[in-house]
Amino acid sequence: ALPGEEIEFTLRYDNVGDQLVGNVTILDNLTTRLEYIEGSAQSSRKAEFFVEENEARSLVLRWEIVDPL
Repeated sequence: ALPGEEIEFTLRYDNVGDQLVGNVTILDNLTTRLEYIEGSAQSSRKAEFFVEENEARSLVLRWEIVDPL
C-alpha cells in the first residue's frame, strides 16, 4: 500500500478444543506505519473494543470477547 491508502485486516480466532473458553481477549499491535481509523473495528461476536497506545507510540487494538467460545 502507498502512504494514505486504506488497507483492511482480518484477524481470525477459533476455539479448536472441545470445551468452552471464557475471558478471551484478542490483541493487535499496529506498527508505527499504520493508523487505526476510528470506528472501523468490527467483530463477528459481541465484544468490548479498546484502543491503547503502545511502547512504540503506535496503538494496541483490544477486543474482549463477551460470551465464551
